[in-house]
Amino acid sequence: MSVPGWNPDWYHAGESIHSVALKLAHGNSTTVREALRGLTGATPDHRVVAMFPTSDAVGRACRLLDLPVDAGKHLAAGVGLPTEVDRRFLCQALRWCPSCMAQRYHSWKFQDWRRTHCIWHSDALLERCPRCGLVVDPFGMVAWQCPYCREPFAEPLGQGWIEKLRRPIDADRYANDALDLRLGRTVTSSGNQVSVRLLQQYDSGEVGLNGLGWSESAWLRWHAWEECSALVDSQLHVHGDCVAREWLAGRTEFAITSYTCPLGAAVRQTLAWTGCQHERAGGWPGGGMHAADDYGTFCEPLISAPRWLVPAVARELIREWLADAIRTFSAASQEAPSHCSWRPPSRAALTWRADGLEGEILVGEPVEALAAMIAEGNRACVTARA
Repeated sequence: MSVPGWNPDWYHAGESIHSVALKLAHGNSTTVREALRGLTGATPDHRVVAMFPTSDAVGRACRLLDLPVDAGKHLAAGVGLPTEVDRRFLCQALRWCPSCMAQRYHSWKFQDWRRTHCIWHSDALLERCPRCGLVVDPFGMVAWQCPYCREPFAEPLGQGWIEKLRRPIDADRYANDALDLRLGRTVTSSGNQVSVRLLQQYDSGEVGLNGLGWSESAWLRWHAWEECSALVDSQLHVHGDCVAREWLAGRTEFAITSYTCPLGAAVRQTLAWTGCQHERAGGWPGGGMHAADDYGTFCEPLISAPRWLVPAVARELIREWLADAIRTFSAASQEAPSHCSWRPPSRAALTWRADGLEGEILVGEPVEALAAMIAEGNRACVTARA
């Protein structure tokens, strides 16, 4: 039997749990946050269980919504603890097709940052509010609008909304993802090289950042935040609570940091120097400028890059910062609490080049080296040894 305020006929094949939660919240005059918590147990400081719930949680959600078991394959991005390969290209912030949003539909396919356009409409996917320019926290949404400036992302449903949600939509026409990645980027890593290819020219060839203002800084911090979030959800998953506890590492005004887990401290300090905090600390990549950060240093390698290459360079750069922080915090680990002083490198080790629709990022260390550093940090973590 369905939960109150929900009609199983509102569900469309391939729909994400975020899309369902918006409808469920609308039917109950509540927030998406409450709907997601009720369906998956996800909270703003522990989001991964909405993206990768357990098989039991998926089954429970399908029963609550009176949906076939097969629907669970699309409600979530995956089931169980994700690997880094499963997790790293998916975003927590909402990415959406305007035409699909008008039909009250969202797919996990849109959350892959390599994808640039809707597979059904060829609309360019949006990843920031068109009015205020901030990335959209789905947990903060009420109805289909921006949680910050209340800009509507679709026309109000108005009267007869119960029947409107049952209407067939464009995404229903395709049983399979036949147009998958027709437009977008491919990203492959090997050794010291990350190769990025744009499958089709879709913009005006815009270069770099549109200044270093409020909304642009939010967009750039978002990519850094998402990359760290992906690592904590996969390779660093046993240290999620450590990230939450290392609050001193999230304060850049202190010259010396006291900590017990080098991995948790490295994540907190790395993000703090970009001007944001990890979700386990209640953080979200907002647009506020901070006096005590190295945001300008972070932007330096990105200013002249083609705009389609900026996300990949930004994500590799934050991995470079994080690897350096893990190395420093792990080397300084003694008996708890340990003490360390770290600041991001003043000059990036990575370099990039672009030729037409192809780009290449040369990183300072093999991409596989981060896993070895994480293993070293794990051995030095007091919590992990307990």
